[in-house]
Amino acid sequence: MVWFKEDFFKWINKPSCSGCGTDAYIEYLEDKEPETEDEKKWQASEVEVYECGLCNEQERYARYNHP
Repeated sequence: MVWFKEDFFKWINKPSCSGCGTDAYIEYLEDKEPETEDEKKWQASEVEVYECGLCNEQERYARYNHP
């Protein structure tokens, strides 16, 4: 149980930017983005979109229901 809760699983509220690596300036935009085929396959309940305030890179973050 310790492995699952502490090593395997990682809780995040928002993703880090893949462009510059920061998570301090990334802002939530919306959660109405349509799922990709891969996200549908793994039962994404919603797809959130974030934008970095430093480099303007957009990040998609899928919330999955399937383990």
